[in-house]
Amino acid sequence: MKQFLYVITALSMYRTKVNYEAASLGRNLHLLLLLVAALAPAVGPALPCSECGHPDSDPVFNVGFTILEFQYAEGTHQEAVTVAVWYPTLSQTSDYIYNNGFRSRVAPDAPPAPSGPFPLIAFYHGGYSTGIQSLCLTEYLASRGFIVAAPDFVDTVPPEFVEPAAFERIQGSKGVKDPVTVLRIVGEFAKIMNADREKFVWYMETFRLRKAHFAIDIMLQIGEKKDSPFYGLIDQRTIGASGHSLGGLTTLGLIGAHPKEELRDTRVKAALVLSSGVYPYEDRIDRIQIPLMTMHGDHDEPMNPNFPRSLLYERTSPPKYYLVLGNSTHFTFGNMPCQQYRTVPSCQALDPRVKAIDQYGCAFFEKYLKNRTGADDQLSRTDPILIVYEKNLGAQVPVTQSTTTTRTSTEATRLQPTARLVFTLTVAAVCVIAITTVIVAARHRRSGQMRKHTVTHIDKDFKPHTHLR
Repeated sequence: MKQFLYVITALSMYRTKVNYEAASLGRNLHLLLLLVAALAPAVGPALPCSECGHPDSDPVFNVGFTILEFQYAEGTHQEAVTVAVWYPTLSQTSDYIYNNGFRSRVAPDAPPAPSGPFPLIAFYHGGYSTGIQSLCLTEYLASRGFIVAAPDFVDTVPPEFVEPAAFERIQGSKGVKDPVTVLRIVGEFAKIMNADREKFVWYMETFRLRKAHFAIDIMLQIGEKKDSPFYGLIDQRTIGASGHSLGGLTTLGLIGAHPKEELRDTRVKAALVLSSGVYPYEDRIDRIQIPLMTMHGDHDEPMNPNFPRSLLYERTSPPKYYLVLGNSTHFTFGNMPCQQYRTVPSCQALDPRVKAIDQYGCAFFEKYLKNRTGADDQLSRTDPILIVYEKNLGAQVPVTQSTTTTRTSTEATRLQPTARLVFTLTVAAVCVIAITTVIVAARHRRSGQMRKHTVTHIDKDFKPHTHLR
């Protein structure tokens, strides 16, 4: 994109030096840029595509959205658990504003698509966050034929861990917004847990893992109720789990990393963890026995710096995938990238980091929950946004060969600088040829009778405003 900006700047400077030629060039500037845009994908390295299309993948659905509430009871303790659910639908979507202010297009409370059953993905949010914290991913998975259920956990305030607190919620209260309070809670939580491993293990069991099990239990139950819109549409044999940050640790505990073996949920067949730490599970990571994909950013330090995030990939058994996204922080895997876009769909389509998260995560679940061999096409690619891409599929999982080289074991795949240079030089050459052609044509026309021109400027970026309700 910087190369295109340089070209436009040069054209503006050139316009001050010539008259007729520059005017002719200005009239053809939009055509020139369209020409470059059309040729760039053909002459450059593969750029992130906007679809997750595989030869044998499911069709793309509209996204349905609903909010469910259930009563969770353990002993004498009872509390309401709110669950956000995204799912495939054939109904038309409309403008929608989530409780955290992000705008999208979904079909609220619409009937699910009847072509199920669909795999279930349980998504677990980060500490003091909400089930609607990663809208790009949860909506994307639903559009590709998954039912995604994301409960709101009730995290508690240190050091007593009695008072509940949340920065956002699926519905109702907007949560704690005071920055000073937020920093105090998070900082004290990290300090206490890094100093007391047993306290951290206790917290994960008490406030996270048992309710993580409950979320899966309740979704499977409503899939069996004849009066439920999800009746017969949730495949109990194909369940995945995903989570961000503390939700990543929740996912790891659910699939075998917690010291209490009875907390392992054997119904979960594949897991995607985003910016997850390893501590306090670093000595039990090797007990995870299902396919695992882990992602984090290149500017994404773990809560406990003594245990880098890469340990998760190093100590798990195959099949496993490890992705490090460039220009990404801990919050790239939440809703933060969408703050610069008008809607969630525009963020999905335009942000290369979001595209990579969505497409690789989707392909991973398609491969290991739907058994889609076409997903290997996406998983064998190396997106330019990836700083590191490693995978070890193990001997038991064959790799479908494609035109793109697939590296396995612990070999890292990195973007080659030469590809960027070739791409840049080729685009520059196309620009020079196009500009020269326009100028020569203008000079040729200048020899004839000069005519007055009326130039109508159309702002191609203009879009009518839609008022959301």
